[in-house]
Amino acid sequence: MINAFDEIAVEYFLKGKIKFLDIQKTVECGACLSSGEKINSFEEVFFWDCWAREKAEEFLRKLIR
Repeated sequence: MINAFDEIAVEYFLKGKIKFLDIQKTVECGACLSSGEKINSFEEVFFWDCWAREKAEEFLRKLIR
C-alpha cells in the first residue's frame, strides 16, 4: 500500500506538479492510513492497491492547491 503512495507521488514529481520532499509527505500519509491488516488473497491486494492510489491522488490534489 505504501508503495502505491510512493509511485503516485513520484509520478506527480516527474510531471513537475510537486516538489521532491512532497514525495516523503505523501508516503508518510500512506503509512498513517495503512492498517497493517493481513492480506489473504490476490483480490485483496488489488483492492488495497487501488484504494491506496485513490487516497494518494486525493492527498496530492489537496497538497497542490
